[in-house]
Amino acid sequence: MKKILSLLLIGFFGVLFVSTHSAHATGPITTSQILSPTVKIFSLRLTANNNVSSQSLASGTLISADGKVMTNDHVVKNEYDEIQEAFQICVVLNLQEKPQCLFTASLISTSKSLDIAVLQINPQDIYGNPIPTFPFLKADTDYLPAEGDKLKVWGYPGIGGDTITLTEGTVGGYDEREGIKQMKTDANISPGNSGGTVIDSQGNFIGVPSYLRSNYTSLGFVVPMAEILPWLTLHIDNAPDVNEFARLLTNESAQVEVETDKSLRYHSTLFPQYRIDIPKPWKTIFINRNNFVALNTVEGQDLYIVITVNNMPFEVDQKVMDFLLGKMEKDQHEYTNYKREKASFKGLDGFLIQYDEGQVRHYQFIAPKENTTVTYRYRVILENRDVMEQAALDFLETFELMDGVNNTLPMLREYSQSHPNISLKAFDDFLINPVFDSQYEEEIVRLENPKSFEQNFRIFEKHLSKDYWDLSIPEILEEETKEIGTRLVNSFDDVVIDGLEGYAYTYTYQGDDFNQLRKRTVVVLLTANHRYLEVQYDDLVKNYEQNIETTLKVLKSIQYDGQDPPRRTEQKGVYRVPHFKPLFEDIENHLYEREINALASKNLLSPETDLFLPEEKITRLEALKAIVDAKIFVEKGRNLNTTQDAIDVSPVYSTFTDLPDGGANQMLQFAVEKGIVGSGKLFHPEGAVHLTDALRMLCETFELPMWKPPYEIEIPWFVPYIYKGIELDVIPVNVKFYDQLTRGQFAHLLYKFVKIVGEREDL
Repeated sequence: MKKILSLLLIGFFGVLFVSTHSAHATGPITTSQILSPTVKIFSLRLTANNNVSSQSLASGTLISADGKVMTNDHVVKNEYDEIQEAFQICVVLNLQEKPQCLFTASLISTSKSLDIAVLQINPQDIYGNPIPTFPFLKADTDYLPAEGDKLKVWGYPGIGGDTITLTEGTVGGYDEREGIKQMKTDANISPGNSGGTVIDSQGNFIGVPSYLRSNYTSLGFVVPMAEILPWLTLHIDNAPDVNEFARLLTNESAQVEVETDKSLRYHSTLFPQYRIDIPKPWKTIFINRNNFVALNTVEGQDLYIVITVNNMPFEVDQKVMDFLLGKMEKDQHEYTNYKREKASFKGLDGFLIQYDEGQVRHYQFIAPKENTTVTYRYRVILENRDVMEQAALDFLETFELMDGVNNTLPMLREYSQSHPNISLKAFDDFLINPVFDSQYEEEIVRLENPKSFEQNFRIFEKHLSKDYWDLSIPEILEEETKEIGTRLVNSFDDVVIDGLEGYAYTYTYQGDDFNQLRKRTVVVLLTANHRYLEVQYDDLVKNYEQNIETTLKVLKSIQYDGQDPPRRTEQKGVYRVPHFKPLFEDIENHLYEREINALASKNLLSPETDLFLPEEKITRLEALKAIVDAKIFVEKGRNLNTTQDAIDVSPVYSTFTDLPDGGANQMLQFAVEKGIVGSGKLFHPEGAVHLTDALRMLCETFELPMWKPPYEIEIPWFVPYIYKGIELDVIPVNVKFYDQLTRGQFAHLLYKFVKIVGEREDL
């Protein structure tokens, strides 16, 4: 079979020499060792915590001896249509083994309409050796194959395993897509084939697989070379755009993977460093700085072993272990045969936890080692428990700690990095813990507190949703807080940190652990390229206040030296950070707390102090202003954005003689014209508001149709308004129609009107 495959490769690709040399060759790779111009491509993202993370795998075709690779546009971009930061190129050195990822590449050019891109393999391989002369296919086919012609597709489809795969089919005609002719084929094309090699029966390179018709899994589309050639001629000699930092990181991670495959031994790089052998048939399926994952198939069942090292900025003592074990065991009531016992593993003293979940038994070991924890975990099928468990224990027996190696990080009070380019400081009991794990690719750093394990302070870099790109900061804030609803404690749309503009909000939620109430403050700072920094401070409600001042210090220490975002209007070094305390200090656990907070967060209630005084009587002037603001909030279509805009459209009259302020007088005249309040000489701005008064103002402001008796009869003026309040179910509990409203009761009434009548579910 090997000989047949080799001959096929010679015939189809024109490779002059085929070698069965081992994939684990030492020294520079030579032309004779590379068996195919079809390569595997990993697209990698430069993560916020300075790792590279594989985002997708696909195929490509070498089209020049110096390492130009043709693939798809969608292979080289992420979901935000941005070019990925790095590319890993894997070549075939042994037909029976997976390709070796010995090269990196940079983008030359890309065409979205064609769905074509060209990469250039960088001048040195991952070890610093000069790249070889590559076998390649000529990209010069200028004709369109006829319907019914045979074709072959080479690539790395997901269904084909790790090795190169050939599928065959015929040309099924053509379809036009965005002005480009697309070749239809029944050849099996699946994810991973994208960007691969399509050849005709004479061995000509005739196109590049592009995409599948989603509801026809057997129908694939190919971009014909004849359509690509004019674009390729114009761009093939462009200089590649090299991201040197991402290239170096890719080299580092690729070397670890290649050396692990070559030596069948993994050597970790973080303290506490360890070695572990990988005996066949075990194989490594994932490696990063914190994690090692191996897989074996035992009795037809997949057996995974995961070894993890987690870092902390302080010593992991018994208090820390008790906290971590509590987190691990919070759901133990959901399992059977739960057991925790002290255990030792290769010089590590810790705890072994085991439990059953249906027909699966889980094992997890955790042990402290200075400022880290070391864990391993695996699970077995109960009916095959003995043989699977023995296989796992045999594998773990090869684990060995590296004595005398200590590269622990010092306890950090300051931290900086260049991608993204930010720095910050820790204060009081906070200590800085950089995030190394590429699985948390958006997370940059954590601040930990050895005296308050529940405290959680994190900084991320994320992509802004495409739906938000054209929105203003207040509009983004409104959209983001819609789902929070009444749990919203406060929000601010004018945050500035080191000149970065953004917004912030605080909300409460039920935590996962023992259903404890927690409070989270989120600060979002918009940066360049539709990205943002997100700062989260999260804690138990009972602990939140004691750490908020320290959080403010950290926020005011953040410096950003990256590319200036388009929204930055403030000078660098300018800080405008809210206090994040509750909007009002006197409404905690109040009956109408959620309504008061919700209205105040939209500036519909705005006392001049930090006290709301919910049991005080609401005044007529304050109630009217809040109602007019609420109407404007609901009906943005009136082109009225503030109360002042509303009153400015009315002429100024001196109707009320007991108002020295002309602006308020004008607002009241507006209210008289709309029938919101009655006319007269005196308004009594400090007077109380009865339920009937408030219902009248609200019903008239929101222009509700009112009930009238079907016959001539005199009824009190307030009866229709009471009926409407009952119909809408907005009247506060136990409030009579003749009662004077407290500020809390009025907040409830106004909140209900905005939600029900104004249909503002985001409040």
